[in-house]
Amino acid sequence: MEQEVPQQGMARDEKGAMPARPTGVLRDQVEAWIDLGFYLAADPHVDGLLSSALPQDRLLGARALRNLGADRAGDAYTLLTGRLHRAHVPSQTALLRTVLGRRGPYLAWRLMQRDSLPADALAIERAERLSFQMRVASALRDFETVDRLRSEVRELCDDDAWLWVEWSYCCSDRDDLPAALAAAEQALTLRPQLRSATQWYAAMLRRANRRDEAEALLQERFDACECAGYGWQLYALQEEAQSLDAAQVTLARIERLQPRADVAARSRMAARRCDLAMRCGDLDAAREAVGQVVRSPFYVRIAERLQAPEARPHRVELAVPWVRQHWLTCAPATLSALSHWWQRPVDHLELAQAICYDGTSW
Repeated sequence: MEQEVPQQGMARDEKGAMPARPTGVLRDQVEAWIDLGFYLAADPHVDGLLSSALPQDRLLGARALRNLGADRAGDAYTLLTGRLHRAHVPSQTALLRTVLGRRGPYLAWRLMQRDSLPADALAIERAERLSFQMRVASALRDFETVDRLRSEVRELCDDDAWLWVEWSYCCSDRDDLPAALAAAEQALTLRPQLRSATQWYAAMLRRANRRDEAEALLQERFDACECAGYGWQLYALQEEAQSLDAAQVTLARIERLQPRADVAARSRMAARRCDLAMRCGDLDAAREAVGQVVRSPFYVRIAERLQAPEARPHRVELAVPWVRQHWLTCAPATLSALSHWWQRPVDHLELAQAICYDGTSW
């Protein structure tokens, strides 16, 4: 089905929402909107998708939930769908991906041993499962298995953009940044403007210290669609560059793009509002925002300091150079950045060899 991009003038109801229609009629269109990052267009259809008896509908609704600010609910629906539909291969793969994200690679690996693919699984379903196994092996630093599985994936399907994104993840895990960038570029060649590929490509550009390119790409996509994920990456770059006015505009739009924001999402936005207010010297706004941050010992201490009678704007920031860490150079990269500032340059890989037992994990 041709992917239709929602237009500014599309009919909406009195609340500004797109009119809901039967799930089966719009499923392909909703999926296209989600792939391209038009989550507000998909939002009116989410509840219908989640209440559907079809697992593919429920998975689609869960994807939308995550990008509308409800990560926990999206993961819960994905896990429940996987448990209810044990014979549905995409549901099982989605369940495994959720376990990897929430519980880590070891438990995901254990669960993979429990369920094998049915003999009649489609080639793309086999490719996606093998690609996921590759991702788990990469997280466990088993790159021999990664390379073997990647060859099998390419034999089954070499023109699926998501599989190239996942391969880029693995290249990044082994600190092969040129290969990670090339794989992300290939994904975008296959599916231009695919949200997952675009976000990851921007992350790889930032890691390659091509900051201006990353910011331009994210700003373009953030302006063109309805994806808070683009906004969060863009905000981080703007705040880092001290473009505080631009960061405030970005943060305000992020909030509008997450109408289903849960407690964690609202707390995250409040924390960022507090950060910006403090950087701008607006302590009253910082006090208001920090009161909305939950379950954060760090911001509890910030709140205490903001309430102190002697509280006043005071910030010291050193122009410490950026050093891209590798898998085992977290602390060494930090020390390398500091030593460069003191004009005593030293390479982070050399530091890891000299002062660590097998480095320090990221």
